[in-house]
Amino acid sequence: MYRKTGQHSPQPTECNRPVCLSILPTTPKGKSNLSLLPSVGKFTQRVEMEGFKSLLTCRGLVLLDLGYNNFTGELPSSFKSLQALKGLSLSGTSLNNLPSALVTLQHCNNLHTLFLSASFKDEVMPGNIDLQFESLMALLISNSHLKGSIKSWLSSGFPNLRVLDLSGNRLSGTIPSWIGEFPLLHYLDLSNNSFTGVVPQSLTELRSLRDLTSADFSSFLTKLSERSLTVYSLQGISVPTLDLSNNELTGPIWPSFGNLTELSILRMRNNSLSGSIPRSISRLSRLWVLDLSYSNLSGDIPESLKELHLLSIFNVSYNKLSGKVPQGGQLDTFTSSSY
Repeated sequence: MYRKTGQHSPQPTECNRPVCLSILPTTPKGKSNLSLLPSVGKFTQRVEMEGFKSLLTCRGLVLLDLGYNNFTGELPSSFKSLQALKGLSLSGTSLNNLPSALVTLQHCNNLHTLFLSASFKDEVMPGNIDLQFESLMALLISNSHLKGSIKSWLSSGFPNLRVLDLSGNRLSGTIPSWIGEFPLLHYLDLSNNSFTGVVPQSLTELRSLRDLTSADFSSFLTKLSERSLTVYSLQGISVPTLDLSNNELTGPIWPSFGNLTELSILRMRNNSLSGSIPRSISRLSRLWVLDLSYSNLSGDIPESLKELHLLSIFNVSYNKLSGKVPQGGQLDTFTSSSY
């Protein structure tokens, strides 16, 4: 375990058993106050990551939450010694050199949840690097203002990826078609970027959004519920989601999106999509959020959408739609502002 001494780095005692460790700052507004075992103090001053190398001698460390501290510098390469580590949060820090951090963390062979959001600010998306994260299920690098495009290293080194969140960056270029080839991906958030081009039709081939049993979804939820991961706010990323909102995407909403029958949330608002709303969307019986607003869609609103009995959030406003507003089912619960 660890004990806090002085004002800076925690000092190791015996640490061979499974340990969940967090170094919490003063709770920022809007961030829940996490309850952890053990908690080793609060650090709000500027602290170099190098000062915490003593943590890396803890062979039993399974969860490490260093998020929302003002750590600076690069991630020490000695992090690769954390072979028992399953969950890591480095979100909300002042760390830099994302490529170096990823190269180091790929050596944590049991790592399956990695939070890097709101860190590595204003860097360029890593280019040609060879990464192998064989066990990683969830990768979140959002709200970091990363520039560049999505690179091919994501396509081959993450065979078990279920969750990919790159939202809130400055990524540009087209969305690669190979994203639709992830066999287990059930949560994809690319919103609030500058992606252009047509929405890849391959996204409608995401196997786990067609059949969650093919992704061993129950196993994923079990891992999220393990005590080692309950400190993270993971409920949202357990919901089957496709979010492409607030980009510069063009082209149609493919009728084959109706094949993603496990999808719960579909957001494509604030793009330049054209064509009609596919009637096949009504086959998404598990859908409870549908937002296609602020685009260039035309034609009528399919009456068959009334068959979406779980729909609780619906918006197709600010398009070029025509015809009567359909009635029936959940559609009767929405105000005129949704149309």
